[in-house]
Amino acid sequence: MTLPQNDHVGVLEIKTKKREWVSRALDRTFSPTSGAIAPIWRDEKTLITYAEDRGTAHVVQVDATGKIAPKWLTTGRRIVKSFNGIGSAVNATVAFVASEVNQLTELFVLTESGEKRLSNLSAFLIAESAPQTWEHFTVPCGSTYSGGPNEIDVWMMKPREFDSTKKYPMLLNVHGGPHTQYGETYFDEAQMQAAAGFVVVMSNPRGSSGREQAWGQAILGRKHPVAPGTGWGDADVKDVLAVLDGALAKYPFIDAKRVGMLGGSYGGYMATMLAGCHGDKFKAICSERAVNNMLSEEWTSDIGTVFRVEHGPNHLEDEAEYVRMSPIRHVRNINVPMLIIHSENDLRCPINQAEELFMALRILGKDVTFYRFPGETHELSRSGSPIHRVQRAEIILDFFTEKLAN
Repeated sequence: MTLPQNDHVGVLEIKTKKREWVSRALDRTFSPTSGAIAPIWRDEKTLITYAEDRGTAHVVQVDATGKIAPKWLTTGRRIVKSFNGIGSAVNATVAFVASEVNQLTELFVLTESGEKRLSNLSAFLIAESAPQTWEHFTVPCGSTYSGGPNEIDVWMMKPREFDSTKKYPMLLNVHGGPHTQYGETYFDEAQMQAAAGFVVVMSNPRGSSGREQAWGQAILGRKHPVAPGTGWGDADVKDVLAVLDGALAKYPFIDAKRVGMLGGSYGGYMATMLAGCHGDKFKAICSERAVNNMLSEEWTSDIGTVFRVEHGPNHLEDEAEYVRMSPIRHVRNINVPMLIIHSENDLRCPINQAEELFMALRILGKDVTFYRFPGETHELSRSGSPIHRVQRAEIILDFFTEKLAN
């Protein structure tokens, strides 16, 4: 098995034990979320599931024989988070929940006669906070890509109370994974940053999900036995730089001298990598729950065995390649102010990843601040204790407000 690999719907004949993949006509990831829900039978010939598509996710109808291409049952700029079937098989009603950029997750039902919204939990949010919307655009990839459309999906959010005559600082946010996607959903952190006066830019560079399988596999290891790619820190870095250049060229209200970058997990890896390789493009960088040393990460992570599947050889078999992919090897070149945030109980990217980077920067006399969160895990930003989540958000906002000030 190769990673990433677009997940597909399969039908297993119990008597013959014959398995057939029936959704491959649509090269996307089906049931993309963790703890994914199994497809449901709508009738004897069709199944219902959901799939990602370039920053969105929608309910999909799949032909049980695989002879008819999957059909999108929902559309629009939103992300379906979950679904289920209600009622008899033939006349089943599909219930699903979905979120938009300026709307919390709401409940919908889908029947033969169409779609109906059942909840309005976002009313108070819209009334009290006036959430901003995303503007979607694309930029060419940072280097050659032939597996599909040669373009990166990008989203920009303007600051609240935007004034076209002013220049604004920008925050470039890189998602974790790397095989996940940003897109058309409510993101509290982006809304908070926009409310604080920042332009927020996010994207899905190569390695992200939501695209053809070749897109996600583009950054697999150079010596991967099945689908060799560029390895981490190559095509993905070039794409993020292309996004930065594209945003600066498209939006004259962004102040190119006040650009910050942030990311968590793999996004933190990218933040540290860009700090060391292209730090002159940024005025401040936040690296959160990051992978900074690929060798020690494979030794200590709770998913260390996945590295061989992702990169090909493990670090004992190809130490030089793991060193090449490690952001910490560029630490001497980091001159941009750095904020490091990490949870002490993080098993995915253990705390030593932050400690190694922090100590190296301190030894070199660099501008670095390190916050440790006791009792928290890799999921601090999503499901950590409320007080720590608030503290984390305030730390990040205060850091960029200070460093990106006029």
